[in-house]
Order: sequence, then structure tokens, then C-alpha cells
Amino acid sequence: MGMPRRNPAPVDGIMSARDSIGTKASPASLMERMLRSGRKGRKTSERNRTMNRLCRLALVAAIAGCAGAPVCGQNLVPNPSFEDYTICTPDSVGTFISDAVDWLSYSRTPDYLSGCRGNSCAFCTPDNTIAWQEASHGQAYAGIVCYFDQESYREMIGVQLLQPLVVGVQYFGSMKVNCGAEKPEQGTDVFISNKLGMLFTNQDSGLPDGPDEWFELRNSAQIVSEDILSDTATWVTVSGSFTADSAYQYLVIGNHFDNDHTDVIQLVPKASGHSYYFIDEVCVSPDPQGCPLANGIASQAREERWLWPNPANDRVRVGCSGASKLSVFDAQGKLVHDAMTVGDVELFVDVSNWSPGLYTAVFRQDQEFRSMRFMVVH
Repeated sequence: MGMPRRNPAPVDGIMSARDSIGTKASPASLMERMLRSGRKGRKTSERNRTMNRLCRLALVAAIAGCAGAPVCGQNLVPNPSFEDYTICTPDSVGTFISDAVDWLSYSRTPDYLSGCRGNSCAFCTPDNTIAWQEASHGQAYAGIVCYFDQESYREMIGVQLLQPLVVGVQYFGSMKVNCGAEKPEQGTDVFISNKLGMLFTNQDSGLPDGPDEWFELRNSAQIVSEDILSDTATWVTVSGSFTADSAYQYLVIGNHFDNDHTDVIQLVPKASGHSYYFIDEVCVSPDPQGCPLANGIASQAREERWLWPNPANDRVRVGCSGASKLSVFDAQGKLVHDAMTVGDVELFVDVSNWSPGLYTAVFRQDQEFRSMRFMVVH
């Protein structure tokens, strides 16, 4: 499809930031490139970020009429869908999460993918070097590595909340997550993993272009997905609640668990690889109605119903555990594939002769149905 090839480059046994053609570059080469381009000089100043945050907080308080109260029911996460950006970095340069207003990297080099660059390029939406995926809201989302099998390499994003949490108050958090399994032509290894979560802290360690040091893995977080997230077609809600035991000011999103405490499924059996997830619509609120809460995440993961790759050009690998029948329909509702499944199975569906376009896979178990969408491209 003319997309740049994204192959991992070894850097002390790990992978770091993507270079200008969509691959991973070393921190040293990244720093040299940033110094040459003067990229650090264009970042929004901390003073401007603080003023923006204060203005947003004042607006929230004025609208809600409950300034300083922990029961306002407003989302405490600024720029929750990554729609606001400081600059739309040219695709040839690469991109960093700090391009999105208020957001910073807390570990290595998470990505900022946005339709501001167009709809088909290395860091565009919906068609980018990682997958074909519409945003859950708007035209932008973040992308992070959540597992690397050679070392506990993690990418994390963080943001300062609009106001500190209040000790003793229960808070609800959620985010939309999509499994960014690699496109087949990239030729890189693919894992899917669990433990993606939301950690609240008073540690302000975010840097505009990715800290050289990793954010400490604590093997804990206030909100965690214990289930392997495998859906490459639709956005899944990861959510939870907790009671604040400190006046936390910062939220850090990522896998805060080391490899020994992370469960994975390897989709492509090769020597090494990583898991990669898109993040959108981040929410934190003291009001249970303030954030969308997930229902059925555990059953979705246990049944392991998934599609890979998405988009596909020759065949689709389908996880059908828990389903008794798989049916696939084209965009006009015509049945193009029908198969019975027995037990925990994986199917390979040949789509090489299918017309390019959007398809819907329907999993049936007894009288329950679940559907996933995927694209076929040639």
C-alpha cells in the first residue's frame, strides 16, 4: 500500500523512537536529528502549558458552578482525545506525543497519530504504518509499545490533571484502547498483551521528546486491564475505580508491569517482537456517570475472539474461542463466508479474492452475537 516499512532496530537490546521512515531509531540518532532541526525549541513552553491548564480549569469550574469541589463530574483530563496539538509535525520528521497539547512522554518515545497530516501516511489516521484504524473520537490518538519480549521496554504517556485528586474520594477512570497489530507487509513480530492501565502519581517526570530513562515499573497501578486486549477492529473500554490515598496530580498510561507479570499471546512466531496499542478518549472523574465504564471486558478476553491483521490483503487469522459459528458479511450485507467452530480454535479465512472494502465478522454462541469490522485491501 506504499506505506513505509517498520522494522525494529536494535538499541542495547530494545527499540526506541521511530525514525523518519517509520522505523525505530536509536535515542542517540533521535537526539542528533532533533538538535539539527531545532525541534526542542518549538515546544510549547511550560509557562504556556500551565496557563492553558489554568484557563481550562477555570472554564470547567465556571460551567459546573462548583470550583474546587471534587464532585463536579467533569473530566479531569485535559485534551482527552488528543485533538489539540501544538504543531502538526511533517510525516517525514516523525512524531511525538508532546505534539498533543498537555501530553508528554513518561517513558521512551510514544507516538502521536493524527489526521492533520492526511489520511494515509506513517503517522496519519486512519491509515498509518501500524494499522488501519479510525479514531474513537475526532481524528487523533496516541500509540504506545506495551510489551517487548527481549526486555521490559515500555512506552508511556502522561498528563497533569486539571486539579489534584482529593484524598478519600472515589474516582472513576476509563480510556478507549485498540490493539494496533502490525500490518502484514511490515514483516515485524506481533504480540498482544494485558496489564495496560492508568497510574496516578505525584511524580512529574514527563519530558517533551521522551525521557532517556524508563519510568519505574512498579508492578501495580490503580486501574489495570487484567485481560489480554486482542480487538484490532473496534475500540475497547478499559475502566475501573479507586479511592485516592494521595492528592495525585499526574496520570501515566501504559503497562506498569514487567515481563514476568505480563501475559501475552504471540501472533507471529518469530525470534522477538512487541505489542502495540492505540489510546483515545481518556477520562477521570469523581462522578460514576462522568466516564464510560466497561462491561464485559473480561469475557471478551477470555473468549479470545479477535481478527488479525486489519487491514488484510490475503488472509485473516481469526480467534474463535467460545463461539460456535463465524459469519462474514460485506458492506452490502451479503454473506461471503460461513463456518462452524468447535472448542478453542483459530481459523484462517482466505480473502485474496474478495473485493477491497469493509467487512463484518459475526461470532455466534447460542443466542449471543458479537461483531468485529475489518478491511480488505489489495
